Amino acid sequence: MTVILEAPRLVLRHQVLSDLDDLWALYQNPNITKYIPDAPRSREEAQEELEWHMHGHPRHPELGLWATIHKETGKFIGRCGLLPWTIEEQYDVEVAYTLAQDFWGQGLATEVAQAILQYGFETLNLSRLICLIDPANIASQRVAEKMGMKWERTVDGWEGDNIPFYIYSIHKYQVALEFHKITQRRGRAGRKQRQQPECNLKKRSLCSDPLFILRPKASCSRPYHPSFACLSESSHAWLPHQVSVESTHFPLPAHQSGRRAAWSAKLP
Repeated sequence: MTVILEAPRLVLRHQVLSDLDDLWALYQNPNITKYIPDAPRSREEAQEELEWHMHGHPRHPELGLWATIHKETGKFIGRCGLLPWTIEEQYDVEVAYTLAQDFWGQGLATEVAQAILQYGFETLNLSRLICLIDPANIASQRVAEKMGMKWERTVDGWEGDNIPFYIYSIHKYQVALEFHKITQRRGRAGRKQRQQPECNLKKRSLCSDPLFILRPKASCSRPYHPSFACLSESSHAWLPHQVSVESTHFPLPAHQSGRRAAWSAKLP
């Protein structure tokens, strides 16, 4: 079993055949499937989905739906991951998350979604991520917002199914901007209590460069996150690992087609 990533309370790994009972139990809950129009309706369909994603998405092995394991209990509690789509001629990658109802209300959906988003941006170097959400699924919309995503638009259906859904989205450079805002807010709060330590500043004005950010000295007490620790002197902004300004401003090329029922597509 290949482990893809870990969160504080969860492990995401490739699915295996022994997960079938737990996966089918997940899809037998109507409170879950009412927000998944293409959810498996039989054990056979659940097995088809599992086999489709056992080694990652067949067309994009780095993506797929992964078994989500609760560290404390060792239980299979959901399937979460990244799925490729082409929606209205634009290629996108979705952050997908579905957890068993017994584990709702514990912050686990937000935890796994944030871990997947970080994996997509930092490990896979994707420039943009989305969520596809039923308009009635308020809880899922809140998870997307906690990831930093914003509502982008409503799509009236996919491939003629006439089932509307919301698209929430975020670009990689927005993560750096959000971290910059948090740094500024905490810095202002700290200055009310004590003298701030000296910081190194880039030679651009904050007004002229929207991606301008402070780079603290080692002795600076301003919050610092290792995910954003790769500013080079020639770079345009302080961004996560492997980020270029060019890659953050444009979506990925639309060279592959996605499916709303990605697991059920057949390879040519």
